[in-house]
Amino acid sequence: MKRIGINGFGRIGRLVLRRILETELNVEIVAINESYLAGCFGLFAEI
Repeated sequence: MKRIGINGFGRIGRLVLRRILETELNVEIVAINESYLAGCFGLFAEI
């Protein structure tokens, strides 16, 4: 399994996450780095 982090959660970051979730890729999202999400990381802990 590949582990990746998304640096920036703008238009491209959201598209990357959506594509990963829609397909059966063997990928684990380990981090999403975005300044406006600083208080919301708990939302992404179970992806």
